[in-house]
Amino acid sequence: MKNKKKLITLLAVVAVALGIVFLIKRFQPPVEKQPGSKQITIIVQDLEGKEVFNKTFGTDAEYLDQLLEEHAEELQLDISGVGEYGRSINGLCGIVTEDWNTGPWWVYESENSECCKANGYCPSVDTCIILDGEIYIFKFFSY
Repeated sequence: MKNKKKLITLLAVVAVALGIVFLIKRFQPPVEKQPGSKQITIIVQDLEGKEVFNKTFGTDAEYLDQLLEEHAEELQLDISGVGEYGRSINGLCGIVTEDWNTGPWWVYESENSECCKANGYCPSVDTCIILDGEIYIFKFFSY
């Protein structure tokens, strides 16, 4: 009789625990994760350094230019073809380089990009391999 009581108590505790887990899962807000095996953050700053765009994208792209092209409409991307020094960003978020001789121009940097660290600088977007969790900051820059 005593063993039955212990068994019933144990089953009741397990049932309550399972019920709590079920309720937590049911009412917990879903984590919004973009599709894709890599999560890459793109930040865009205007000439004054003001952030005009900041979003994390899910992607399976291998290179940074491929990620940018996947979201060209949202980023208002204007990008060149492959030139002598690779691809150039002409415009982002409606901010466009008007004169390539005098600028301002688009540059980008990253503190955690393996590609940028390996080169000692961030190379052309079509040669920069992207990895999960990297953050890229695009700046409209003038001397």
